[in-house]
Amino acid sequence: MDNLELLHERYAKALFDFGKDTHAIDKIMQDLETLTRVIRSNDEFSRLLRHPEIGKDEKLKVLKAMSGIYRFCDSFMDFLKLLIRKNRLNLIHGIFLRHRDYYDIERKKVKVFIRSAVELTQAQLDKLSGYLRSFLKKEVILDAEVDPSLIGGLFLKVHDRIYDVSVKSALHGINKRLAE
Repeated sequence: MDNLELLHERYAKALFDFGKDTHAIDKIMQDLETLTRVIRSNDEFSRLLRHPEIGKDEKLKVLKAMSGIYRFCDSFMDFLKLLIRKNRLNLIHGIFLRHRDYYDIERKKVKVFIRSAVELTQAQLDKLSGYLRSFLKKEVILDAEVDPSLIGGLFLKVHDRIYDVSVKSALHGINKRLAE
């Protein structure tokens, strides 16, 4: 784990634990999702928050105004103040991703990334979701994308485990064995 990932992990864990202690875990998750969505969808806002020449007070004013619109909870605003004070606001997206992992684990949910060569039907997704739910013993959140380069089959990622049963992977394996 590199230093940046370590920082994401530490801040996410601290925020998650703080949310549990203050019974604000759901609201903090909602606020974090909102802020991340706004930052990712608005380049000007994102640049403003990351710009080194814009002072901490100005950044805090912007976030307080945003909080007025989106009704961020006090716990989340305290966390944002900490990030501003430590010049770590640029870590917010990575913190969001790690925090969401903690949140999903707490809620007994697991996100599964699926890549397939063709678009899967709803019936196929439902069947796959049911199988994964019974295998993992958790609610499954599917994130499916089409990747024609796979040629056929599926690529699944669950946490840090990868299941690659794609034609592309099989061809790569055959090519590797022939080269040996």
